[in-house]
Amino acid sequence: MRLLISRWSVASMVWVGVALLGPASATLSGQAPAQGDQQPSRLLPTDRAFARAAANDAQAEVAIASLAQQTTSSDIVKMFAEEMQHEYLAMTDELREFGDHKHEPLPNVVSNDDQITLDTLSHLSGHEFDVAFADNVVAAHREAIAAFQLYASTGGDPELRAFADRRLPKLRKLLAAAEDVRNSSRGD
Repeated sequence: MRLLISRWSVASMVWVGVALLGPASATLSGQAPAQGDQQPSRLLPTDRAFARAAANDAQAEVAIASLAQQTTSSDIVKMFAEEMQHEYLAMTDELREFGDHKHEPLPNVVSNDDQITLDTLSHLSGHEFDVAFADNVVAAHREAIAAFQLYASTGGDPELRAFADRRLPKLRKLLAAAEDVRNSSRGD
């Protein structure tokens, strides 16, 4: 059962398209309209797309890790979920600070698509939950790593590129741990 909602495909297409077609293909100013006293965003559309996708991903991973801690009876799954939640909470904090600095409000709740995945997972239990959780997390981390690698090498905002580059080793570590969890869950 594949429950993963791809958070990265749209963001990846936006900044790859702009990289190939040039920034004029996105917008001329690259800024969101000012609302009231709010200053306009300092991010170009491609950078905004990555930041928003990363924030969406972080929110979803925190939520799925929390669900796993509440649902699983496996110590291995529970320990991994705690580690994953810790890493994504740190990522969420870092993205929030970045968004504030760039005047770009970033998502701070789980998206509707990710909520559907969480709802589906919440109806599972035992071994079935552990396998679906691990499969979801492995697939999500593979997509995230590809997106972070792409942005770290081609992204327009230097601070956001540094963030992506700095987070890549942690994402790779989480992927390796998720694969171990998946292998142990399938071996039960």
